[in-house]
Amino acid sequence: MSDRSAPPGPDRELSGWKQIAQYLDVSQPTARKYYRLKGLPVVERNRRYFAFASDLDRWKRQDPNATVADDEGGQGFGRRSVLDGRRLTYRGIGVLLLVALVTAGAATRLILGRPGRLYRAVAEGEDLVAFDASGREIWRRHFPGIKSPEAGKPAPLVVDVDQDGHNEVLFDVSSRFPERSNGRLLCLDHRGRQRWEFTYGRAWTLHGRYFEPMYVGHHLRWLETSGHRWILVVARHATWFPSQVALLDPASGKLVSEYWHPGYINAIEAVDLDGDGRKELLLGGTNNPGEGLGHASLAVLDLPFAAPRRERNYFGEANSRERSYLLFPRPEIFTVLPALMKVAQINPQGPDRLQVVVGVGAKAFLDYYLDHTLRVLDVRPTDQLVVMHDQAFSRGLIDHRLSEEELLGWRRAQRFSTAPDGNSSAVERRFETADP
Repeated sequence: MSDRSAPPGPDRELSGWKQIAQYLDVSQPTARKYYRLKGLPVVERNRRYFAFASDLDRWKRQDPNATVADDEGGQGFGRRSVLDGRRLTYRGIGVLLLVALVTAGAATRLILGRPGRLYRAVAEGEDLVAFDASGREIWRRHFPGIKSPEAGKPAPLVVDVDQDGHNEVLFDVSSRFPERSNGRLLCLDHRGRQRWEFTYGRAWTLHGRYFEPMYVGHHLRWLETSGHRWILVVARHATWFPSQVALLDPASGKLVSEYWHPGYINAIEAVDLDGDGRKELLLGGTNNPGEGLGHASLAVLDLPFAAPRRERNYFGEANSRERSYLLFPRPEIFTVLPALMKVAQINPQGPDRLQVVVGVGAKAFLDYYLDHTLRVLDVRPTDQLVVMHDQAFSRGLIDHRLSEEELLGWRRAQRFSTAPDGNSSAVERRFETADP
């Protein structure tokens, strides 16, 4: 027989929601609702619920209209009040609101869950990770064996290469072991799928030396001038001096034109030197093929690169033609204390002036100021170079202090029609015999 056929005494303890609900003649959810909203005298002990029949009777007598009909169709107890119907109506409205909120929440999660437009990409170890503008990861691709960003790898470049409203990622894939795998530039679409691939460099036989195709990416730029767009990528040989400067068609990755330089490229700038509305490409670096310290260099090329000239240059007849080419003199101290000089920065200054910073490693030692015809207007040594020169003199490494004559000699940058061998004796004689 059930508990209802033999009602418990006034001091009987009811254990659990099932017995409490049976005594009230309601469902268990309704009994819990009375406990939460109506003060039903139930005690919680160790996550279990208890009540005394006498307490429940007293609670019912206090307000016989305080209870509602059972949620699951039970008869309940006491008389129903006019509020019962209202509570049912409110229940229906609440259910509709709950459904609306759940639906809206699902839609919001769906919208927020969709990755946004490709905004930036970062190399993380051997992974390329793409993000939207909010910083949410869109996709990730793994490229085993690639160089780390700390090793000089060009940063991924995000740009709309075909102007279709979707950004792409240009990503250098240069191996930590270039002798095993030549470097490449990949173009990945906004979903991380490969669109095209450009392999750097090629094998060369120059002046009796063979150079294997072992190139690594060094610079990556997006260029625009006069309505034309190109991808500029510079790759250097992993062991020796040749550097490839390539202009690529953005949509297909095909080579438009290329220029080969006898030494590394360290600085790149696009400037309209002649005021015709078209920018020229300035490449600052080091010219040092073969043995020797070479010279800091500055090459100027048209965009796109001009067709090869008939005269032979260091790379034969196939190299693109420079508009102008400069070699900078090497201060005596960097012959006594051997160091490889380079153009480290090219800074446009106003409509007709350039600052060209020449240094060693990460240190700047000479600031050259040129007009747009590349004529030297001024040269200024940094304080660090002056101090080094004085220290070398005090130690007997050189036999003179820094003089006006030596400062004047640093102005003798030499212009060439094409890149020479910066280590050749002919170049050195030219610097020695140049007029101040």
